[in-house]
Amino acid sequence: MVNQKTILLVEDEYLIAHLNIKILENMNYEVVHCNSGESALDLIQTKNKKVDLILMDIDLGEGMNGTKTAESILQLTELPILFLSARSEKEMISQTETISSYGYVVKNSEPNVLKASIKMAFRLFEAHQKIKSQNSKLEESKKMFIDMTDNVPGVIYQFRFRPDGSSYFSFISSKAADIFGLPNDPLSKHWELGKNIHEEDRERFLKSVQKAVLEKSKWEFEGRIHSISGEVNWFLGKSIPSIIGDELVFNGIMIKISKEERIRN
Repeated sequence: MVNQKTILLVEDEYLIAHLNIKILENMNYEVVHCNSGESALDLIQTKNKKVDLILMDIDLGEGMNGTKTAESILQLTELPILFLSARSEKEMISQTETISSYGYVVKNSEPNVLKASIKMAFRLFEAHQKIKSQNSKLEESKKMFIDMTDNVPGVIYQFRFRPDGSSYFSFISSKAADIFGLPNDPLSKHWELGKNIHEEDRERFLKSVQKAVLEKSKWEFEGRIHSISGEVNWFLGKSIPSIIGDELVFNGIMIKISKEERIRN
């Protein structure tokens, strides 16, 4: 059957396994049966059969129990695992709470209960995979952005103003250290706005920022800044505002300028 999903049933009791196989096949699933944790683990390791979901009995007699088997399988691959047990909910939770499972079904439940539980496990697993994929893409985009900013001849930053009047850098590129000799981790150092600006330029700097915030307008400033070593550098700063949530956000750049560039400007 096209797109037929395969369920690995791990059950040591023959009669229960035979009954569940029939039930699952009536639901149009292909079923692979293993009667022990060891054989199930071997099947996954050898990849002899594509498996879409595992229906795992917790009590598997001698050898590896269901929880141990599930833990070992999840170290090899990501699969939705649904536990089977005759035990109470409290006992089930205590045994499986540390395992990334997708629920459990009490043995001898009605076929409709099993069917609904399997469908829910598939949906949860697919949702989890989508979130994981999205997070991976976000990390890739973040890395690409950081790599790009590290190659820009200036300091790329994002500065945010909260409704309560407080402000903070949410991002600043590594060039802050290379160009101005400043720490590039303002979040941990709690930078005070204007703290490193030269004393003779600080009031003018703060007024320019205040004006840009009040008018929600572009910001541009030329002045001097102190590095950690005490060196004074001239810089040109520019940024464009936008509103994100309840915060006013300025995305901008600061570049170090020479005496000749100041004369031209």
